[in-house]
Amino acid sequence: MSAVSLNHQRIFANLHRLLGAQVDGHPREIACSNLLRTAPHGPYFYPDIPVFRGKPQLEDRRQDTLPDAAVIIEILSSSTGRYGRTFKFEHYRKLASFQDFLLVARNEMKIERRVLHEDASWEAFEMSHPQAMIGLPSIGCRFHVADAYRRSSSGQ
Repeated sequence: MSAVSLNHQRIFANLHRLLGAQVDGHPREIACSNLLRTAPHGPYFYPDIPVFRGKPQLEDRRQDTLPDAAVIIEILSSSTGRYGRTFKFEHYRKLASFQDFLLVARNEMKIERRVLHEDASWEAFEMSHPQAMIGLPSIGCRFHVADAYRRSSSGQ
């Protein structure tokens, strides 16, 4: 893994704080860049923020691999955007627990939410208005787009 920008770190901290305050006291937990494996022999990924419900289903003895995220958040730069939207998403969709995917732009105020419907179809929404509300009912959380970008250069 390579170093991340200050903007990336600020957005990460904002999202972690926003979601953490809302899941506190509930059977949900936010992880920080833990390994995620989407199939027994599939590739490993390091999503920025995976959120899981209930007791974590750790895959290995080192207890650093999660196979059951309900929400995955990726903070994207211009160079990682296509990879996150295509390759990673195709693998994440293999997780039976996966219901919400947030693709958070690092260099502009824009969040894409992909949500799984009961008929197994996915729908994408793009939000860039600062007061637009991002809802994550699968984990009981919500926040305004601007809240994710507080103190970042994208939020000014």
